[in-house]
Amino acid sequence: MSLRHRFEYILLRSVVFFVGLLPVRAARRIGSGLGDVAFSFLRIRRRVTLDNLSQAFPEWSRERVTDVARACYRHFGITFLELARFPTMDDDEIRALVTLEGVEALAEARERGSGLVLCTGHYGNWEALGARVALAGFPIWVAAKTQSNRAVDEYVTRGRELRGMRVLKVEEGFRRMLRPLRDGEFMTFLFDQDAGRRGIFVDFFGRPASTPVGVVRFARMTRSPIVFGYSVRQPDGTYLARIEAPVRMREDLPTEEAERDALERLVEQLEARVREHPEHWFWMHRRWKTRPPEAAGGTLGVPREEAG
Repeated sequence: MSLRHRFEYILLRSVVFFVGLLPVRAARRIGSGLGDVAFSFLRIRRRVTLDNLSQAFPEWSRERVTDVARACYRHFGITFLELARFPTMDDDEIRALVTLEGVEALAEARERGSGLVLCTGHYGNWEALGARVALAGFPIWVAAKTQSNRAVDEYVTRGRELRGMRVLKVEEGFRRMLRPLRDGEFMTFLFDQDAGRRGIFVDFFGRPASTPVGVVRFARMTRSPIVFGYSVRQPDGTYLARIEAPVRMREDLPTEEAERDALERLVEQLEARVREHPEHWFWMHRRWKTRPPEAAGGTLGVPREEAG
């Protein structure tokens, strides 16, 4: 382990330890303060965040864009410290923190013995959503990319497993991720990050965004229903997690068109939730980094970057 990775791991464990000693309200206040520091002083991806919000909501004033951006940083500061508390929380604390609604689609898939694809985004507290679904007794797998710091990666993986989730690394390949679905279990994917040249361009806030196609391709190949799930923080600091009605692949369309249609409907659901609570989404990400070939000068497969 390099010195940098060792320092990162020790820092993470230290944060988890000290946050675990704090009352919940104190941890949230500190998390909000960390968000303020990141936005106002460190300015971590501040320009990207402001640009993304300005283009997504062109009708907003500069003051509103700045206010929502600051609230976004505070939200993710709180979320970071909440995640740090997860390893020390018991089942009753998770139930008290997260209310789960709309489980009918999950229960129906389990009763039929079919797999299910659960899509979510970097919205609210996505880890709380997965933990609550697992706590409800559903067989849930999480697709995750291995982090460069293996010690941190192993620690995060153990934390998810302690909360009842099973982790499958995307590096294990496409076929390995099909297995849980074919065994009648659930696979969870985050589908709101730039997918590079391998994604399908789907409009998100009126701009084409390269979107992972795997979520719909897995569903098509295993004939599994797809649902969009999310969690949103309530005024009292708890979360409401909800599972939307299933999105089913259209069988009257050619394969590529059916995949695009399903992906567009899922992205529409995500955008609707983000519009309700824009401060809950991860605007710091360069979501529109990869540009469509026609926008990049007509050179296929050579994406260019833009500010957002």
